[in-house]
Formats: sequence, C-alpha cells, structure tokens
Amino acid sequence: MTLKDAQGGFAGFTGVLWTVRPDGSWDRKLFINRKIRKADQQGKLTAKELRSLADILAHAQVDKFPPKMGKFRGANPHVVTLSWGKHQCEWTLPPGSPVPKYPDQPFGKLTSEDSFAEVFQILHKMLKNPKAE
Repeated sequence: MTLKDAQGGFAGFTGVLWTVRPDGSWDRKLFINRKIRKADQQGKLTAKELRSLADILAHAQVDKFPPKMGKFRGANPHVVTLSWGKHQCEWTLPPGSPVPKYPDQPFGKLTSEDSFAEVFQILHKMLKNPKAE
C-alpha cells in the first residue's frame, strides 16, 4: 500500500510517499516530480497495528473508492493518492488545502471522502518514526 501526498507548484509536484509492505515494514520518502529520494524514515508495524490497519481499511471500504475524487481542476493542486493491490484512488484538492478531518460518525453514512480521510489520518498516526519526534 502506498500513500502519496503531493503539492503542485512552480517546479512541478513535491511531497511525501509512504509505503507499507505486507510484513508491516514501512518507509517515508520525499520526492520532487519523478525523483524519489532515499527513505528518511522507516519502521515496522506490529502484528496488532497491522490488524488494526486491516480493520480500518475494511471499515473505510477502500475497495469501493472511485479512481478519482475532488472537483478542483485549477493550477497547483494538492493531490493525495492511495494505492493498494491493483487499485488506486486520487483525491484532488485546492492548492494548500489539507485533507479534511475524518468526521467520527460510527453510525453515520460515510462518503468516499470521509473514508479516504479516515485512512489518511490513521496512516499518518501509525507511520511515525519515534526517533524523529
């Protein structure tokens, strides 16, 4: 699974690429356009964290995500892409806009955007290098 958080700008797209492997190992790499740097953070999720991530992905129903989300079509978009297996979902937001916060509605009807936000927030919390804090 990968999560790519990219901001368009004068020099093209810059951002961060997180990769989580099936064994729980993960890394974070910075990129500028197609040039990806070496990992600046890495770690390994525990078996419990992997189960939790699987539960979150099931709750978010990632298999039902559309290939593209977001209505913004202007210059310098903020593009967040979640890829897993043979699937990919790309959310295009206005420049500098953060991914909206996940509305914690356990019994409410969630949109694809709500579910994407849930996965985004959880991955950000899980993929932190304790040494970097």
